[in-house]
Amino acid sequence: MNSFAAIYIPHLDKTFSFEEVSAEKATMCIENFEVSRRIHFRECVQTPPHNFHLSSSNEESVPKIIYENLVNKAIIEIQKGKFSKIVCAHQQAIDRPAKLSEVQEIFKQLISSLPNTFVYLFYLDSELWVGASPEIVGIWNQNIFSTISLAGTQKDDDFSIKEIEEQAIVSDFITSQFKQVSTRTIQQTQTLSFGGIKHLMTEFSWPMVHISEFKTAVQTIHPSPALAGMPKEKSVKFILENESMQRNFYTGLVSIYFMDSAYSFATIRCAKITENQIIFYAGAGITKDSIAESEWQETLEKIAVLKKAIKL
Repeated sequence: MNSFAAIYIPHLDKTFSFEEVSAEKATMCIENFEVSRRIHFRECVQTPPHNFHLSSSNEESVPKIIYENLVNKAIIEIQKGKFSKIVCAHQQAIDRPAKLSEVQEIFKQLISSLPNTFVYLFYLDSELWVGASPEIVGIWNQNIFSTISLAGTQKDDDFSIKEIEEQAIVSDFITSQFKQVSTRTIQQTQTLSFGGIKHLMTEFSWPMVHISEFKTAVQTIHPSPALAGMPKEKSVKFILENESMQRNFYTGLVSIYFMDSAYSFATIRCAKITENQIIFYAGAGITKDSIAESEWQETLEKIAVLKKAIKL
């Protein structure tokens, strides 16, 4: 069976279905973290099928000690002045429970459980990717481009200097990349709820006339310091060389194009479902003030939100 996809865009309060096509016919594309693979889709009327083949897998969770060693290595590099932030991620693999809902029901559960998030479902390479992302990379509508800086994680509104600094790094990156835009609007930083956790968020917007400008802006932003780190290219290199798993479509990108609007979201808060496993992905932004144990706990809280949403 060819690849297929379904997405929910909260700004439109609408679900869309897609089938894989060649690039010239595409209305949506997804790409992995390294931007080494891009898959093209076209909107279609049929919903995702109920019966499709899933391959088996034998993936392992990243142990806590391995993740904390990665975080501590990142902290050392940051303290040396090589980075201001690095996002360290890991995966948690569990046996697929017999009680797991059908894929269409999981999709509906994510939409109802995590409102105001971009919900997605991809069937690729006999694997199923599902997720609910609060990470807007870019929206183009009525000749206005909007994006956000999203970082810092807490269970309440008591954000520490570490979380404030982490989010500021993302905001500063966006500001620096588009400093030539004199008509840019920046909203006051606020909190965004995602399940049982909260993030700091700042919204940016400015006039934009052509869809080509949207595509350029998205590629300039992604992967932002919220997904990789700062400096951007060096952080991606550090991640590829040091993380003990492949991110694949975790922290990838989805872009959907309509006649007069476009939307791009980062594929975070996700899980990969195979015949016998569910593999959850989560990361945390590391700064000079990070504590490895706290960052590990933050990733578990993010995974727990997704588990709860799909009723595990």
